[in-house]
Amino acid sequence: MNFLFMGKETMTSVPSLKHLLTQGQNVVFAVIRPDDEKLKSMCESAGIPYGSEEEFLSQQKNLPEIDYLLSYYWKLVKEPILKLARYGSINFHPGPLPEARGSGYHAAILEKWNYWGVTAHWMDSTFDTGRIIECSRFSIPANIVNCDLVQMAHEHLYGLFCVILDRILAGDKLSAESQ
Repeated sequence: MNFLFMGKETMTSVPSLKHLLTQGQNVVFAVIRPDDEKLKSMCESAGIPYGSEEEFLSQQKNLPEIDYLLSYYWKLVKEPILKLARYGSINFHPGPLPEARGSGYHAAILEKWNYWGVTAHWMDSTFDTGRIIECSRFSIPANIVNCDLVQMAHEHLYGLFCVILDRILAGDKLSAESQ
């Protein structure tokens, strides 16, 4: 399989890229920020070209065909990049969709939600509105603080990434949950 990896350096993106590589998968390019030192170091060690969207597009014709785009990206991915992946573009979102679209961890704390979640969804032309592949919700204590919720969410998001990648590598067709 050939993957395009897009993301900023987070508690989830770094181990996710590492997991992708330990599974022997080909990352044809990583779209990352210039100051993402851990991601850059991993790319350099693995011989993965990396850079901005513009750098990717300038090299894209010389790269293998992309099967999946896997995203932890911080901004809207637009065409033509969005449509390059043969099987689709998947975003890994550190919140439960659709209810946490556009809100952060603080929403669960301030509004006294008793749960949070993480989501894998197909990407479309707007933020976090693509059809949901899987949303994994989990209970949170009433007295949780933001930093603890962030940590929990990233642990769950990495787990979801591994599940989705395993399904891809097993040849499973990823469908969307009925919404």
